[in-house]
Amino acid sequence: MTSTGLAAGEVAIVGDFDPAECLPILRETFSGWTARQPYARIPKVVFPQVKGEKLEIITPDKANAVYVAGLVFPMKDDDPDYAAWPSATLCWGRLAFVPIGRSSASKEGLSYGVGSFISSDSFDPRSS
Repeated sequence: MTSTGLAAGEVAIVGDFDPAECLPILRETFSGWTARQPYARIPKVVFPQVKGEKLEIITPDKANAVYVAGLVFPMKDDDPDYAAWPSATLCWGRLAFVPIGRSSASKEGLSYGVGSFISSDSFDPRSS
């Protein structure tokens, strides 16, 4: 078997198995696999030159819609300010927007969901 795109990988075997039996099979199965180019990690970058803007999204013909927004900024998970990040996200995502959602539901008869998500990287200074 020949592959044209794999140079490195990991295999996970779950359950009761004998490594002495499995390893020769795995070595034989993947022995001819080569890649056209060596593995290189692609860094995650922040693009600070992208300017924010205000948009009005008018969708009168849509009965249902989902809107998601995000912010990307330079911070790693070992940054001194990182410890406050999950707490701030909890406040922004769950506590601060709940009154907005309730107001929309009572005035407009809308169903809504409000949430938050955070992501920080260990390798690159990129959080969202």
